[in-house]
Amino acid sequence: MPSDELVRRAQMGDPDAMEMLISEIEDFVFAFAETHIANKADAEDVAMEALGAIWERLPKSLPISKFDDWMSMIVWHKINDCLRARYREAEMIASDIVRDEEGRCSGGTAMGYGPEARRETEEAERAFRGKS
Repeated sequence: MPSDELVRRAQMGDPDAMEMLISEIEDFVFAFAETHIANKADAEDVAMEALGAIWERLPKSLPISKFDDWMSMIVWHKINDCLRARYREAEMIASDIVRDEEGRCSGGTAMGYGPEARRETEEAERAFRGKS
């Protein structure tokens, strides 16, 4: 982990110190994200977002006595943001699945079914019954 002096210089706005700091922590940030997010591409996105947040927030932060804890909290919040987004996406997909009166899964808009397809099917059934 970076030295207190490097963190202090980066916090004071020294661009060289900030680059050195990011270089020193990036492997840890990527590993931390990959530990909690199985999808490597998502973990890389989370790590990049966290590094960007650290770059942006460090100069604006109050003096940081425990940089490691502060940095880990930023990464953890980015991981949680990613997991919440996945959960919301899964909920939306699940809400598209419709069950008919007998409890059978009849699909939903995500599966190419929905009110329009159901209406067309009902019209076709009525037309067939009318011909028989």
